[in-house]
Amino acid sequence: MTAHELFREGLAALEQAEFEQAEAIFGELVTADETNAEAWYQLAICYLESRRPDLAVEALRRDLALRPDGAETHYLLGTALGSLGRLDEAAASYRRALEINPAHHKAEEFLIRAESLIASREHFRRALRLLNSATAIGSTKRQALNEALREMIHSINIFPNSPAREHLGAVLTQIAGGIISEGNQHTVPLAITEEMRLWAERYERACGFVMRRDWLSALAALREALLFRDQDAFVHHAFALTLFHIDDLNGAIEELTRALDLDDRLDLTSLGRLAVN
Repeated sequence: MTAHELFREGLAALEQAEFEQAEAIFGELVTADETNAEAWYQLAICYLESRRPDLAVEALRRDLALRPDGAETHYLLGTALGSLGRLDEAAASYRRALEINPAHHKAEEFLIRAESLIASREHFRRALRLLNSATAIGSTKRQALNEALREMIHSINIFPNSPAREHLGAVLTQIAGGIISEGNQHTVPLAITEEMRLWAERYERACGFVMRRDWLSALAALREALLFRDQDAFVHHAFALTLFHIDDLNGAIEELTRALDLDDRLDLTSLGRLAVN
């Protein structure tokens, strides 16, 4: 059987999802001729189909050494690298595919996804660095926790399955502990008008429940307060802490996001209190 006939037999095996057979054929072809770029490409597809992206990376790089301007090969290399968690290299491969073929929509789609994952990862890494520095006491620790929580929320909002989600609970537990045990609170400089009084009273009642760790009562009072007025970041922050303590992590993330949208300078380690006569 000639190399051409063997190649066609390999393609037929691929079309029938006979990946082991196809891999053997294309492996035989590249062993006989290491300059057979198309055989390297098809061998890489076999590796990807059988979930061996590390081998696919090597085969695709052998192809690109022979055909450096293959947009589809660069795209597949990005896919293989991405599945190995090598996001920066994956993004570079997608960019190269788009340089060669600006109309390669899949490369564009996956580049956007890879860049989002990279951004999420960087926010998470910054959060970890901040947490590692949060061993001191007092304002220095609070500042680190404050910034770390921000970074985690950014990471999760970019990529919902960010590993920051697994660390968020520990940070919120420390923050709640500081509020309740250490009295980390601040007075909000807000003049309470008669129209705002019912809202303010319900919010302050909720804060009392938070300080006593009566989370279900705090939840009810905060929901009432938010029915009157929902534009205050510090209220959404208190709501987030409460939701976390009744095991609603997704709700806590949404409320923290809302709080930061309303006030990106909000101190997330301190409970806002109102001066109500």
